Amino acid sequence: MIIAMKVVVRRRLSLVELLGEEGGGVPYIRQAYEEYEEDGESYFLVEEELDPQVLRRLLAPHLVRLLEEISRGVKSITELANRVNRSVPNVYKNLVVLEKYKLISLRREGRYVKPIKLVEEILILP
Repeated sequence: MIIAMKVVVRRRLSLVELLGEEGGGVPYIRQAYEEYEEDGESYFLVEEELDPQVLRRLLAPHLVRLLEEISRGVKSITELANRVNRSVPNVYKNLVVLEKYKLISLRREGRYVKPIKLVEEILILP
């Protein structure tokens, strides 16, 4: 028996999605967005369907651990890698996967790249 299910990801919009590539470069707009993000506001939520097979891959323990640490707040990929006792290139590779499915965004801040959690919740519906 095959059970049909629907997976919905509720997430915040990234800076690029809100402002486009060009708008993200305007200093005062970027600052306003960063303040919105730091306050944890969730005015700009979207819901998107996700293939259940993709969700299965994204729920791998090492990816879930990265999301948990990002939720606690990290300043850089290096800090995140140190927290999970893994190499920076290995963690970066995993973050690119999470970014591809819009669970996080990677934002350059000076010399560092900071992972930002976008996902608010994942719903599995019948």
